[in-house]
Amino acid sequence: MASSSGKNYSDKELKDHGNKHFAARNFDSAIDCYTRAILKNPSVPHYYTNRALCYLNQKRWPLAAQDARRALEKDSNLVKGHFYLGKALLERESTDEAIKHLQRASDLAREQKLNFGDDIAVQLRIARKKRWNVQVREKHSHTDQGGVVGFGFFPWNTKHGWQTMTLRHVRFLLVFIS
Repeated sequence: MASSSGKNYSDKELKDHGNKHFAARNFDSAIDCYTRAILKNPSVPHYYTNRALCYLNQKRWPLAAQDARRALEKDSNLVKGHFYLGKALLERESTDEAIKHLQRASDLAREQKLNFGDDIAVQLRIARKKRWNVQVREKHSHTDQGGVVGFGFFPWNTKHGWQTMTLRHVRFLLVFIS
């Protein structure tokens, strides 16, 4: 782009070019433009969040997290910084930290009266559900010598599987999961 025309683009022009490439889903070219904008003016946090979003779209979680953190170093109240970092951390199985950043993004969006639709709330619900599933799995995996698995309220015999559950346990599970 810049090398072919010989023009020396400003950081804002590079960002605009990056935005055009992003809109066309040409993430590698967008990343190149945002990277050049950062090299020209590394103090603008939005260049980092723009590049982080490209990395998120490419499922390059560590790079997305790194850029989101850099943006937050420059502006700790940046909603997109917390949101993108939360999304990247969630994909990297850092659920508790993801929830912290997603909650912060939600709080900041509300404080700053920014409309992100349901995007932040949906990601926050996904993160909380993921954490809950991990907690349930951890509780479920603890067995004693007798082979009884328990959440503390509906044990069953792991040696024989579900067929040893009583009708009372089945009814409780159906009520519990619905």
